[in-house]
Amino acid sequence: MLASNDPITGRSTLGAYNQVRQPAEVTVVDLELRNLPEHADKLSVKKMSGAKNVINVALDEDNFRGVCKGTGRIQIRLNQNENLDQIQLAFAQKGISVNEFELDASKKPKMTGPPKQFAQEITNTKARKQGFLSTTDGGIFGQAGGYHVNQ
Repeated sequence: MLASNDPITGRSTLGAYNQVRQPAEVTVVDLELRNLPEHADKLSVKKMSGAKNVINVALDEDNFRGVCKGTGRIQIRLNQNENLDQIQLAFAQKGISVNEFELDASKKPKMTGPPKQFAQEITNTKARKQGFLSTTDGGIFGQAGGYHVNQ
């Protein structure tokens, strides 16, 4: 890694790499955006936020017209000198409403129907070989099928 000296202080720039941030100083927020303009794209939303570390921007777009539907999400990493209120204020000045994103538990799919029946494993090698060679039709080769379903 190359290092240079700061012309003002004369110290090496490698000192910044050795600084470790505490986990409490860094937070990640996931915001839900509404009232975005039709011409909004990912880059313009990043600029609107005014944040230094934007992790991800996802906008809901109309596939036929290629314009923004007016809603989206943005994930931002806030450092110790940044504040969530500053980000919300920057969006509010442009007429965009911001809420913290929360997963709705009622939207999670629930599995319905009868429980799945798993096949019984045959651990005896002789029975396994016979299972591979046999068919489920008792008239062919005079044997009945290999794997059996528990009921």
